[in-house]
Amino acid sequence: MYKIVATLDESFVSGYLDPGTVFITKGIPWKVVDINNNIIYVERSKDLEAAVPDWEGEDIPVTRQTASKVFELLQKGVDNFSELLDHNSKESIDTLMTKQKGFFTPSEDVVVVEESDDYAMVYMPYGKQANELIARLLSHALSISAGTKITTTAMPYAVIVKYPATGPVPKIERMLKSGALLQLLNGDAYLTNSDLFLYKFVQVAKLMGVVDKKASVTRSNALRLISFYKNSPVFEEAKRDLIKNYFDLKTAVEVLEKMKKGEIKIRTMQGISPLGTELLKERYLYGELVVEAPSEEEINVFEKEVIGKNVELLCTYCGFVFETKTKDKDERILCPRCKSPMLCIYSDEKAEVLAKKRQGKELNEREQEIYSGIMKEASLVEAYGNRALIAFSTYGVGVTAAAKVLKMLRKSYREMYVDLLNAQKNFIRTKKFWKEKQNTKAEIL
Repeated sequence: MYKIVATLDESFVSGYLDPGTVFITKGIPWKVVDINNNIIYVERSKDLEAAVPDWEGEDIPVTRQTASKVFELLQKGVDNFSELLDHNSKESIDTLMTKQKGFFTPSEDVVVVEESDDYAMVYMPYGKQANELIARLLSHALSISAGTKITTTAMPYAVIVKYPATGPVPKIERMLKSGALLQLLNGDAYLTNSDLFLYKFVQVAKLMGVVDKKASVTRSNALRLISFYKNSPVFEEAKRDLIKNYFDLKTAVEVLEKMKKGEIKIRTMQGISPLGTELLKERYLYGELVVEAPSEEEINVFEKEVIGKNVELLCTYCGFVFETKTKDKDERILCPRCKSPMLCIYSDEKAEVLAKKRQGKELNEREQEIYSGIMKEASLVEAYGNRALIAFSTYGVGVTAAAKVLKMLRKSYREMYVDLLNAQKNFIRTKKFWKEKQNTKAEIL
């Protein structure tokens, strides 16, 4: 008996899936058994390696004019753009640029490369489509030089370069100054070796009648088709479509030539500035920093750590404090004194705020924020019982992250452990991007 697990986009199927491929959907790894008549037959997999797309979709791109205007705003200050911004926006930009002063001022004429141990930020306000092309050229050139795959992510205002785990990293500044990226434009490997080209080729092949419009084309089939039809009208049309509709070739060539001639300066700095931190946070919020799924051994270790753990709870109704243990079975948790299910993890600060609230006293802004967090926490305990306690017992998982995990309604606890471990890994990987708040539990947003 079969059941529907998920619906996948054609671009993902043609770019990534074949029989034997492992991918993740809804937080669970699946292995492709067969693909037949637009149906992908899968089975659960223990091999938690997943296919991850490198293309965002056909969204409306930010133009070069808009990206340049944003850098101009950051350079000249919000007072010159008062008619475009509300009070909160002005305040946020002013705060950011005050912090940024100790690093560099964004400019269209100076490309700044910020390097860290794991990645680099290359600031280029040339728009999404120009940066997308430059990012692909840079990835191709750096990968050839390093002898290993180096991935890039394009934004309208910057390109993020993800360094490999081991081995030397080629200098980005030298690569941009050398004109090597311009030379790559004479060929098409940077384009035709991409997953986006696989997707576009299949689209064009169907439009031209080479492939049946209803056919499901796997990655291996798409690669065979591309090899067979290389330099054919289908192949050339797919290239033309990509260059015309997905990349800004004119702008990319212009800025790369200016970098080579020295008309656009390039500077390399160590460490990530506040502006870079904000850009990385934006990428994280939209799901672009992906963690590897945990192994079976990790799940087993996690289970031993969280089950049977002592948790001190505070009743939000009567203020009673008591201890309980986390369990791997679903059951409601009630206050022993008043039987209320509205419970939160105990802390002195929470107890003081709740006591003040019960006395009818007015809470200040900070206390109101704490009280709001308490009630969100209590609502999760009321709804999910033991599962909520396990989530709150996981390092790096706060109320918001716990709510996201719990709302997935996993049937088994082990499936929930995978979600919690992924949330924890996301926190560990990205915590350096988030401003730490004193006396506040670190939480994934």
